[in-house]
Amino acid sequence: MREGGDVSGQAWWRDAPKGVYAHDVHAEPLLARLLPAHGSRPLRVLDLAFPYFDSNGRPAGVLGAQLNWNWVRPLLAEQSVLVSRAGTVLAGDPAEIQGVNDQ
Repeated sequence: MREGGDVSGQAWWRDAPKGVYAHDVHAEPLLARLLPAHGSRPLRVLDLAFPYFDSNGRPAGVLGAQLNWNWVRPLLAEQSVLVSRAGTVLAGDPAEIQGVNDQ
């Protein structure tokens, strides 16, 4: 939806060349203006990005995606456990991870 737009100010764009980038679930007001509202909660997304390389192994760009959390959470809950940087279980069974509090 943001193809062709300037994303140079986004953390995922700046940090992905260093390796795979995943950002905690957060509100995304720019994307929320482009999508229809679903309820009263703000749109929340999970940012994922990684660098890609040309045939000579040189950096060629970054592929990034902002995944709608309402879509991602049920899928992750069925398959695995996702934990935030702060240690909060975002999706899945908290009992499967020792020492993590579900807040």
